Amino acid sequence: MLEKLHELVVRPAVSRWLTTSGSSVATRPSPGSMVQITVAGPDPDRMLVMGGGVATGWGLDSQDTTFPGRLAKFISELTGRGVEANVTIDDFLAGEEGPARSVTAKLRSTDAVVITPGDIDSLLMLPPAVYHRRVNSIIDRVTEGAPASVTVFVVGLVPLSSIIAMPPIARWFTNKLFRDLDREALRATQSRRNATFVPLSGTRTPASTSSEERYASWAAVVAPIMAGQLDSCGEHSIF
Repeated sequence: MLEKLHELVVRPAVSRWLTTSGSSVATRPSPGSMVQITVAGPDPDRMLVMGGGVATGWGLDSQDTTFPGRLAKFISELTGRGVEANVTIDDFLAGEEGPARSVTAKLRSTDAVVITPGDIDSLLMLPPAVYHRRVNSIIDRVTEGAPASVTVFVVGLVPLSSIIAMPPIARWFTNKLFRDLDREALRATQSRRNATFVPLSGTRTPASTSSEERYASWAAVVAPIMAGQLDSCGEHSIF
């Protein structure tokens, strides 16, 4: 009964609020898709960041200071190697179609793939079971097209209430939805040797935090986990 109430009343109400309030993060400027980020260094690790959400660079015009840009920089500092990162923005976890052929073609020369979830506007009406199935499907597509040694990192959702001001009911509902979707993403990776789920639910930033600082804080969570699985050349601190 409670889930039915969510489907019929709460989800549409929150969706309408996001659409009409101007608070949708999807309406903010971003650097765009098909961007390549290079961090100079020997024997560079090749990384593909694909998805929506934090990968889009809401509010910024250069990927160097967004989540992918910070992630590449932090990983390089941790491993002592260079990084070549391709960024493809595609909200495929919220839609029926998977990554485009032009994206999967890049997998053949990739050491690590980072999958980020889409924007809350598009994920809002998505049942957790469907999200689980789509995460599984994307990991399958990556595994089929990439070298056997590739590692897949599925990034969790960021707390939306730490990005935009929200009414109490919207904040409660989106936090619950994020927990449900993160749980399904974790389940999808647990049975796979080449996949790791990295939650961002524990990150909290004050309302006054700049976009650059938020992306840096999220990248700082993911980078050590990735660097550890990319055969780190040494121990470096990103702080």
